[in-house]
Amino acid sequence: MSIETPWVPRQWRQYSPANAPRPNSELTFHVRAVREGKVSNALVHHARPGDPVRLGPPEGDMVLRPTRQRDLLFVAGGTGLAPIRALIEEVAQGSIGDAREVSLFIGARTADELYGLDDMLRMSQRHHWLRVRAAVSDERIPGLEGTLPEVLAEFGPWYRHEAYLCGPPQMLSGAVHALRRHGVPPRHIHYDPWDTPVLTAPLGPPPPDEEDDQL
Repeated sequence: MSIETPWVPRQWRQYSPANAPRPNSELTFHVRAVREGKVSNALVHHARPGDPVRLGPPEGDMVLRPTRQRDLLFVAGGTGLAPIRALIEEVAQGSIGDAREVSLFIGARTADELYGLDDMLRMSQRHHWLRVRAAVSDERIPGLEGTLPEVLAEFGPWYRHEAYLCGPPQMLSGAVHALRRHGVPPRHIHYDPWDTPVLTAPLGPPPPDEEDDQL
């Protein structure tokens, strides 16, 4: 959804809700203040309870598909965990039928940047069908090391999963390529590119074994 703040009028930025639909229509957004980011810094450093913000209409394609035969794979980098968390919360509410097996991979450069990990681990303790893994790429710590595309290649297979991805453009592009190399048909990989050129550009020809999708 697009958000406009009273501190930076007529400048809209897009953020994804971090929660499944609620009866009271309340929305939660996770915002990280970035350097030179006027809207993000206004929300993080100036917004207080009661301050008004304007919301644009919802957009995008990151909605759960009712494909009960396919388990779910979620891949999140940085605050890209926000919409992924909302989708997992929706699974937990049972709004799309029986819970399927759900695998969540969270990636960051360092352990300190593994935002939201504790929250997702607590959720996995409440729901046996949720498995959470975290990886860092620029630091040696106990656990998984490497970029998310590299870590994805170590697990799986994923060709029978419905995949949902959100994060920095470079991570998204690498993860999409990794999943397609391992046999996940493009129609089962979902992410919202918005207007980021690296994501709207073609990802290259699919491997030969993807041209005839029999799944």
